[in-house]
This record gives sequence, structure tokens and C-alpha cells, in this order.
Amino acid sequence: MGNDYYAVLGLKKECTETELRNAYKKLALKWHPDRCSASGNSKFVDEAKKKFQAIQEAYSVLSDANKRFLYDVGVYDSGDDDDENVITLFFYIYSHVESSKSCRKMYADT
Repeated sequence: MGNDYYAVLGLKKECTETELRNAYKKLALKWHPDRCSASGNSKFVDEAKKKFQAIQEAYSVLSDANKRFLYDVGVYDSGDDDDENVITLFFYIYSHVESSKSCRKMYADT
């Protein structure tokens, strides 16, 4: 993972959906290339395009509960965006591992 999506949006990992949406709207308005092109400075417009793309990518991942979960546990791959089977398989495995931990803890306490 190249970018820290939370840092791109200026948020902490524990942010709410509302905080996420508000940060995205604020930054998207600030860095939208059409708004920045009025300055006439092509270098600034290029920078705005890059920042806007990073903001879009971060919001795309963090606003989707499945992608955000995968990102937070460190296994999100932007190349797998369209592969829902991978996400489903990961959740299946994860839920069984967590269930197994709960069972072991329950039997250990008795």
C-alpha cells in the first residue's frame, strides 16, 4: 500500500462515516482541478489533479465497509476492486477464525 488513506483525508482510523464524508467533501472542493485551473498556473493544476485523485481513491476505499475492513487489516489490494469473491472468501475465513477463538476462550474458562 503506497498511501495512508486516512492521512490523505486528514483523519484518524477511528473516524465515523460522517467525519469521513465531511473530510472528503471539504478536500474535494478545495482540490478539484476545475476550481484550481482558474489560477492559470499549470504546475498548480497538475498538483491539484494528483491530490484530487488521491482524495478520490482514499474515499472510494474507506467509504466501502468491505474495502475499509480489508484496508485496516492490511490486505487490501486496489487491483482486486472488482473481485468480490476474494472479499467474500476473506470474510468467511476471518469469521471462522474469530469463531474458533471464541470457542477456545469459552472452553478455557470452564
